[in-house]
Amino acid sequence: MLAELDQVKKQYKDFTLDCSMKIQEDCVTGLIGANGAGKSTTFKMLLGLVQPDSGEIRIFGKNRKDLSENDRRELGTVLSDSFFSGYLTVAQLMSFMGDFYPEFQKKEFAQQCLRFQLPVDKKLKEFSTGMKAKLKILFAISVNARFLILDEPTAGLDVMSRETILDLLREYMEVPGRGILISSHISSDLEQFCDEIYMIHQGKIVMKEETDRILGNYGVLKTDERTFSFLDKRYLLRIRKEAFGYSCLTDQRQFYQENYPDITVERGTVDQVLTMMTRGGSVMRGFLKKDLALLYNTGKVYLAVIAMGIVLGLVNKEMRSFSSSFIMIMLALAGASTLSYDDFENGMPFLMSLPVSKKTYIKEKYLICFLSGAVGLVIAAVLGTVIFKMPLIHGEEPMLLVFPVFLLLLRL
Repeated sequence: MLAELDQVKKQYKDFTLDCSMKIQEDCVTGLIGANGAGKSTTFKMLLGLVQPDSGEIRIFGKNRKDLSENDRRELGTVLSDSFFSGYLTVAQLMSFMGDFYPEFQKKEFAQQCLRFQLPVDKKLKEFSTGMKAKLKILFAISVNARFLILDEPTAGLDVMSRETILDLLREYMEVPGRGILISSHISSDLEQFCDEIYMIHQGKIVMKEETDRILGNYGVLKTDERTFSFLDKRYLLRIRKEAFGYSCLTDQRQFYQENYPDITVERGTVDQVLTMMTRGGSVMRGFLKKDLALLYNTGKVYLAVIAMGIVLGLVNKEMRSFSSSFIMIMLALAGASTLSYDDFENGMPFLMSLPVSKKTYIKEKYLICFLSGAVGLVIAAVLGTVIFKMPLIHGEEPMLLVFPVFLLLLRL
């Protein structure tokens, strides 16, 4: 293992990074995400430029803070927004890089500068964006490091230069035990270069997948609303509403090609997967919002039940334990009642035509039952201890704990 981020968190005023990653030896790992997703912050934490609030960062099996100078020499770095002073020349850089990196390959570096037409006697501030990008890459691969951390290394390069740089990186990876972590806005570079890809969105890793599997198994279905209504949705990862109907991301492209020959199934690309994973809707979240809205709209009935339970407990002390249990169970049943509301006026067929599998639908029902039951548990506890002056567990009240736990354990 070259590097690992274990539940690393960093809190900013309007952004939170919370991610875990593993970078293996003999592997090129890509990190992809939109601007501001957290890519550069992740890279800087690996390099010790930003300190995490919690979690652990290990490089070469050691805690990041325990790396020696020799360990740090095993790291080659390209940062998108940082390099040597623009007032230095390439020749001057070559004169002292050997002091930082004893294995700096000065001769090979000079040859590559000549190959890429980088003037060694020119100040860096006079270089174009593309020339600076080439220079950063050449430095990173010339220090003979074991692990390269490359943040947008091909930014500003034309197609031919990008391909040449990727070829250099492929040559670098021919030595066993090496590894690369690379980010890029150019997904085609990652598709042809990376062994596996992490996707980061709003500071969280939303997906990790082998590149070959993304290109070989993933696909995007394009379907109208009528066709979508009878589509098998078991293998849909994300769904997005479109003007023509629906776009659906799947990791079982062949299944839909074989069973739905009339549906357009496009080959998956890193760009498509990123777009669908970060912008496609969450089926579970949508159903929870729907059911919470249903409970809100029909809540008067259950407020009456709670009121009745309170009155019952106040009027008859012997009924207080039962009253608390009654409130909790009725609220749990309120969650279950959303199933009946879903089928009101034959609404179930439409719901099943939405981008959802039966498994997800049933799982959400158990969850809404548990959540509403948990609310009932809290209300019952408050009534019992504050108003009825009873212990939390009394009489029939063990049912308050058993019932929601039972609902939670039930799953497909």
